[in-house]
Amino acid sequence: MFRFVATLSVAALLMACQPESKLDTAWNECEAGSEKKITAVYDYADFGPPSMSGEMLGPEYWTWQNQGGGDPSKEFDVKVVVHADNAKKLAMTHYVVDPVKEADYRYVSFMEATSFLDFNILELKELASVDGETSFPKLTAALTNLKARIQKEVCP
Repeated sequence: MFRFVATLSVAALLMACQPESKLDTAWNECEAGSEKKITAVYDYADFGPPSMSGEMLGPEYWTWQNQGGGDPSKEFDVKVVVHADNAKKLAMTHYVVDPVKEADYRYVSFMEATSFLDFNILELKELASVDGETSFPKLTAALTNLKARIQKEVCP
């Protein structure tokens, strides 16, 4: 355990000494030569309407507010960080919720995101089989595309 922590500390020190451009990308690499990253950032709306995604992501307004406010036209730029299954702390370190900057993130593991998408894509397809036509074809396609993007972009 001590050797593992010491190795991580040395790696962090070495990364801190690198030029900024390398530091920005090196922390997010899964493995050498892989296009996949430890984290990828998506829009809240990519995960479907709040009635679908709200249980997993929380409300679509700022997490530091008790409610969305009085202006129904107000849009909140909430991002979803999908991270490798064992990298939540790392994701939270690099994507920090900051009310002053209006930076709000929700953190979801690769497994949570893909399971959520599998479940909801299946639900939408089952709805289509019941009514004989494709219910919510754009939403089904968007969720299917998001799942493919996550699988391509994020380490499991």
